[in-house]
Amino acid sequence: MKAKIFGLFLCLLGPAGISAQVSTPPAYPLFASPADLHFHAREEFYDLMKKDDYAAIDALVAALIAEKRKLPDGDWQLSDMGGLVLHHDGIDPEEKIGGRPSLKDRIRAWQRRNPASPAAGIAEALMWRVWAGDLRGTGFDRPRFNVQGANPKGQVLFKTYMQKAYQALQAHKPAAAVNPYWYEIMLRVQGELYRPRAELEKTYREGIARYPWYEPIHSAMILGLAWNEDHSPLAIAGFIEKAAERNNRLYARLWQDWDKAESQHGNLFEDTPVNWPRMRNGLSEGLTLPAPERLQGFDGLPYVRLASYACRARDWPTYRLARAGSVIGGRFESEWRQSYSEDICNRFAENAPNEPAPVPVEKT
Repeated sequence: MKAKIFGLFLCLLGPAGISAQVSTPPAYPLFASPADLHFHAREEFYDLMKKDDYAAIDALVAALIAEKRKLPDGDWQLSDMGGLVLHHDGIDPEEKIGGRPSLKDRIRAWQRRNPASPAAGIAEALMWRVWAGDLRGTGFDRPRFNVQGANPKGQVLFKTYMQKAYQALQAHKPAAAVNPYWYEIMLRVQGELYRPRAELEKTYREGIARYPWYEPIHSAMILGLAWNEDHSPLAIAGFIEKAAERNNRLYARLWQDWDKAESQHGNLFEDTPVNWPRMRNGLSEGLTLPAPERLQGFDGLPYVRLASYACRARDWPTYRLARAGSVIGGRFESEWRQSYSEDICNRFAENAPNEPAPVPVEKT
């Protein structure tokens, strides 16, 4: 059944603590799923952090940078460095737990032990950023939108600790910027602090010039621009066109990033000049992953994602085929919008006339 559905898509879319021990990064199965790989990378970072095996963390990071280790779905294992502070939500980084030094003290000891660490300075920034988010609380949004129930004290504390994250990244740049993840997290922090757009652009240009292969820098810039008041849909479209060039998969990915950032305040297909045929082709590339590279139970996710966007684009031929392909796996409720839920989209599709299949755009 799935093979037949995929064949239809091809026709529709065209060719498309500090350890002195020398440690080595773990080896991952060649045919592990993207979800498995993400789990292993995030958990590996966290487990090494629990063991205070900072030599192993530095070795793992160095390997991920040197090998440019990328997942089959286009994600990068290096982006899983957030696992360094995994499960630390709600815990004061200066608090001692179970007789152990505080997280802040452990990270500072790591920095003293290896001043050239490509990860220790970033770990400190991640620590402050997570704590800032915990103190901020709920009801928070960007300044240009009115927010009900926001906690003013939480806003002040958020800015205070985000500034600590920003300062940590600046202080450790000479060592940490050999790691492209430094640019990814710096752009996120700059955006959340509402730094001037010119500052974000300088970080972005420097990061892309240094690491043109590390795509999350583009995504981080999209999120930074979303927080910046000085942007427009046309400017965002121009940025995405230049960043993605002829890469349909990256084009789709960046518009998804923008869509998620603006989910409460805009409509992708009404407020932006997004090229849906090109985005559709980029999303369809997620359907071409070999079965062993997709986690069992998640086989339908690329189809659901394509169906959700096809509904919002009113592309009913694509929607019907995508829905046929998403019958296996979960419902993935987070992929649907409230005003374009799965049930609503199904009703729209049932009442829509039978339209000709869309003309494929060139596959890149």
